[in-house]
Amino acid sequence: MSYPRRPLPTAFADRRRVAFRLAPLLVFFAMTVGVGLVHAVLQSLALAGPPALDPARETMSRWYAYHELLTRPDLLRSLGHTVYVAAVSAVGCVALGSVGAYLLWRAPDWVRRAGAVYRLPIILPHIVVAFITVLFWSETGLVASLLRAAGVVRGTAAVPRVLFAGHGVGPILAYVYKGFPFVMLMSLGVLDRVPERLVTTATMLGAGPVRVFGAVVLPLLAPLLNQLFIILFLYALGGFDIPWILGASRPQMIPMTVYALYFQGSLADRSIAMAALVLLAATAGLFVVVYARIARRLSARERPV
Repeated sequence: MSYPRRPLPTAFADRRRVAFRLAPLLVFFAMTVGVGLVHAVLQSLALAGPPALDPARETMSRWYAYHELLTRPDLLRSLGHTVYVAAVSAVGCVALGSVGAYLLWRAPDWVRRAGAVYRLPIILPHIVVAFITVLFWSETGLVASLLRAAGVVRGTAAVPRVLFAGHGVGPILAYVYKGFPFVMLMSLGVLDRVPERLVTTATMLGAGPVRVFGAVVLPLLAPLLNQLFIILFLYALGGFDIPWILGASRPQMIPMTVYALYFQGSLADRSIAMAALVLLAATAGLFVVVYARIARRLSARERPV
């Protein structure tokens, strides 16, 4: 006796359809990133890779690399500096990109056509953006030359040191210059679908441009900005090219520290380098989970009952 097949719930069917469509991408991710991450974990525990040259280290615990990583002040400073640069640059990209998109959205058509030049940094490689930052902000760059020509400073020694000073301003400037046009482009795609009557009604009720942006535009952009912030944060957290050119020697960003430990240190230091990569990946995953939960709770509070 056969029974009629019950249709799957709509939500479950949609999830299964999405999972089926993403299966090739998930398989590729598992074969590349997943295998690399597993190998990094094994090598950080001295279960894979070449043996350490120091016999004393071979008799220590498998968690030696993590113990060394979490107890060395220079490595902890490097991790904190990396998170700081990634967070500040992502906040700067989201803030400048959302405000710039709002201003360009409210501007006349001829201004929007002329303002399309903002998209130029999107197509530039990160290494080119790093050299542009050096061209503008080095002690002999364009900004310093203009300050000397205007009489604000006298001599190269009087120019404030922006790059390679250990405070991370150089990488932050490069990441912001590269990332905020991307935020603008994505935000304009959302704003172009916003009904004009929302802004008109708010203006008629006495709201100024700042109030309109904070009360009308920003809640509409919030879901997109949350996702863009996570993307930009994660990229700056693990980027190598911009820290390689603009990063200071101390404190180094984690990608530079890993490179120095793995390629310029001894074989015994490779497990510490892999432990740093594993800790960086865990930090990124924990940040995404915590940030997503906070953003979800804040959006639920703002939602009308």
